[in-house]
Amino acid sequence: MRGSLGAPISSLGAAGLAGAYQRVRSERSRAKGVRAMYRSNYPPNWEQISRDIREVRAQGKCEWCGLVEGSRYPGRSSIVRLACAHIGIPRPDGTLGSRHDKSDCRPENLRALCQRCHLDLDRQDHALRQAANRAARSGEKLAKMGFIQLELC
Repeated sequence: MRGSLGAPISSLGAAGLAGAYQRVRSERSRAKGVRAMYRSNYPPNWEQISRDIREVRAQGKCEWCGLVEGSRYPGRSSIVRLACAHIGIPRPDGTLGSRHDKSDCRPENLRALCQRCHLDLDRQDHALRQAANRAARSGEKLAKMGFIQLELC
């Protein structure tokens, strides 16, 4: 059996196989940019918009912390990757902006952020989603034990 790099898998060894997997994975994620299931939320030219923000405007640096894409996080072995994030600033007409409106691609609403800064931006959303998932799992367990009855909508 051969790996994606053409070499027999057994000859790559564990470290080589992990490295090959990471390269293929990062090439795939770079090529797609957005998960296929969410792609319809973004404009058709999203890859170009994102590339312009990350490479031209931000010049390959996180716009919040200044880390350079491809470098390593201080004290870590992980590599800095930039993503184009929607920050949800108000629109010129005064209406509220939303980080979840992926069609709002005004340059002032987009930032090139490293994974750490992007996580910080979305931390509250992640915490709320985790709490909702925990509550749902807890309700399912109680229902299985017969303590509560779940109603299906």
